[in-house]
Amino acid sequence: MATLTFMTHTIFDHGASAQLGQVLAQHGIRRPLLCTDRGLVSLGMVDDLAGGLGNDAALT
Repeated sequence: MATLTFMTHTIFDHGASAQLGQVLAQHGIRRPLLCTDRGLVSLGMVDDLAGGLGNDAALT
């Protein structure tokens, strides 16, 4: 059986999404995958998360 290991870093706070780019950089993550749906997009939550990625983020 294969062993799976997941890196978990949880920040739970008001405005925590603004720290997303910094946390990703600390872990050396340059191309994160953000999966979402229409509901979260319509609520503006995706814009908040994308804004936290920083200026180097490319959204497709």
